[in-house]
Amino acid sequence: MRLIEIIRNYPVRALVIGGALLYVISGLMWWNGVYLNPQRVFDDMLANNLSTRSVTKNITLEASGEQLTQTVRLQLGEANAAFWLVTAKYDGNSVTTESVGTPQADYVRYTKIESNNQEAIKQYKSALNQWAKSIAPTETAGGLFQQALLDINYAPVPPVGYVMPDSRNQMLKFIREHNIFRPDYETVRTVAVGNRQAFEYTVMVEQAPYVRLMQSFEKNFGYNTLSDVSATQYQGQPADKIVMAVDKLSHQLVRVSYERTGYTETFSGYGIAQPIQIPSRTIPLDTLRQRLGG
Repeated sequence: MRLIEIIRNYPVRALVIGGALLYVISGLMWWNGVYLNPQRVFDDMLANNLSTRSVTKNITLEASGEQLTQTVRLQLGEANAAFWLVTAKYDGNSVTTESVGTPQADYVRYTKIESNNQEAIKQYKSALNQWAKSIAPTETAGGLFQQALLDINYAPVPPVGYVMPDSRNQMLKFIREHNIFRPDYETVRTVAVGNRQAFEYTVMVEQAPYVRLMQSFEKNFGYNTLSDVSATQYQGQPADKIVMAVDKLSHQLVRVSYERTGYTETFSGYGIAQPIQIPSRTIPLDTLRQRLGG
């Protein structure tokens, strides 16, 4: 039956069908024109970063013949903690460690040591799979959780963590006013990260306001380690260039690349509630060091 006959014979049905089609078309137009707008996706990512209670980061770094791969799971909420799995390779040697960090203590154990030197393997055997604990204030502790939270050792990565709404809004306003992260929207392209589609942005990062942003971010968690860094010394410095990929559907950061240091970091597992287990049986950190020393 032709469309004109449906309209003539069933006017009410035609109106319903037409309204439904109009709703679908307007929804598709909003989806493609607004929700999937590259600027909207990027801005949402910055806001989503600051309302994140858990995330997993995978990091690779290659320089001067050394290779570092690490997986870091950050957990925020009633119990703040970070879990690290790190493998370092150099000159035919390989060392794998697992670590757990809280604001009060750090735990570390060596799970695998490989070397062409069999004597070295025998020497380190007693140190394997023994959790060692570092406790504040007698030792420097809490560093692993802090590193996982700030995440600025290798690249000017946007802050990721849960910040209370008032502080979050202030930080987002500061980002906008100082244009800290400046994407080139003319060169945005679609890439695959894992099995997801993402927008990839070339982003210039203004160094001085970035330092002030991270100083503000860490204060929300009771840290002031960046207070000794003067943002003034970065004033007038050329902006850093990094590449960010943001998931089209979730508007979440999924990858950061920093060519200058050979650094790549991917992000996944946002919001997964899987408590990090704190080791219950440990030895003192000095004891572990002694076993490694032979």
